Amino acid sequence: MVTIIPKEEPSQQPPLLPKIVFYSGVIFFLFCIALGTIMVFQVKRIEKEIQVIDQQLAQYKTEEIKNQEEELKIFQNKLLLLTNLLNKHQQPTKIFDQLFTKTIHPQVILKEITLNAEANLLEIIGSAANYAVIGEQLKIFEEFPGVKKVNLKGTKIDKDGRLQFTVDLFLQPNFLNYSSS
Repeated sequence: MVTIIPKEEPSQQPPLLPKIVFYSGVIFFLFCIALGTIMVFQVKRIEKEIQVIDQQLAQYKTEEIKNQEEELKIFQNKLLLLTNLLNKHQQPTKIFDQLFTKTIHPQVILKEITLNAEANLLEIIGSAANYAVIGEQLKIFEEFPGVKKVNLKGTKIDKDGRLQFTVDLFLQPNFLNYSSS
């Protein structure tokens, strides 16, 4: 049948599933934006806290380093004082260890030794059989590296008939010092 007036067809409603998916997507999108914003603010807050902690740590380290530097300076000053003291310390025993064990002529007898450590002067009174032995002894003293200058002050014949002599040995400036060992 053909009708002149068309029948109204029942209205079709759009399917429900696309609406649900669309609105769910919008809600999920808004949720992601909100979550991202919250995370950005949380990251900024945590970064500020880290900066505050780093500043406190740097301040603590600075104080600790300052204390360590002060202790190190005190130790360095003590070490410097000790070094200066050791450099100025004199060892008169070096004369016996080095000079007399290596430089005394077999025919020379030492009678008296006087040390003036401040002037680096060693006065020796001894005796020898003759002038040749005294000359050899003076030559031995002159060749010793710790002796700067040798001065024969005088000779005389003692009661035994031996030649008694007096010699001044001028020592090198640092010969007796501890540091020149």
